[in-house]
Amino acid sequence: MTQDSEQIHTDLQLDSKLDSVDRGEELVLEAARGLGFDDDEIHRIGIAVRESLVNAVTHGNRFHGRKKVHLRVLVSPNHLTVEIGDEGAGLPARPFLIRSRPKICCATPAAACS
Repeated sequence: MTQDSEQIHTDLQLDSKLDSVDRGEELVLEAARGLGFDDDEIHRIGIAVRESLVNAVTHGNRFHGRKKVHLRVLVSPNHLTVEIGDEGAGLPARPFLIRSRPKICCATPAAACS
């Protein structure tokens, strides 16, 4: 289930090969760029996604040719959610929020943040 107003940007299955890691990372970074993340944030997101995909391929699926890595990217104006899962014997995948945009506050001290 998606959060309020989240839309699926990417929902696919990748082969359990290290070549798939590059493709998956680029799809996530494309979504992050579209949301306006800065270069440092893009770099950190890329590292997190790459490590997660490599772990799914190597430790979860153990390079098994018939097992897939599942990648789902959800976007909304305020969120980027990345779900990565594998078909290994471990725990089921759980989505995690990479980053929420900070609240924007008005210039007057008495104003509440939006």
